[in-house]
Amino acid sequence: METAEEKQTDVTGELCSRCGPEAAETPQISVENCFELLTKAKREGAAGDRNRDRILRYMSDHYLQVLRNPALFGRLTAGERELILALRMGGGKVLAVAETSEVLERGGSRDRVRSQSPQPEASQRRVFYLH
Repeated sequence: METAEEKQTDVTGELCSRCGPEAAETPQISVENCFELLTKAKREGAAGDRNRDRILRYMSDHYLQVLRNPALFGRLTAGERELILALRMGGGKVLAVAETSEVLERGGSRDRVRSQSPQPEASQRRVFYLH
């Protein structure tokens, strides 16, 4: 009979085998280790390009943390800094819509005004969109 610990090992092994050998060999990226991982990926040349791109994407996604760490940001080349920023600025298109209406001046008590508050006219309604 299998113990809970053996089952855990089997599940972990199964998940790693599905991810492929690269997933088992690639350590988790963090702000503390991303420069070392980037250096290692650059040393590997073409074989490390996939990891290099992953690490640069991580740095882009965590740009403020990278920027706050002078030991990390200061060691990056100018090209790497520009690439990280370009990845940060790139992205998908977004459509934003906001609807506003004019606030009517009201006098008197709030309870009385709430019960008698008129609906805004169509001319007072504004819709803004940014594409």
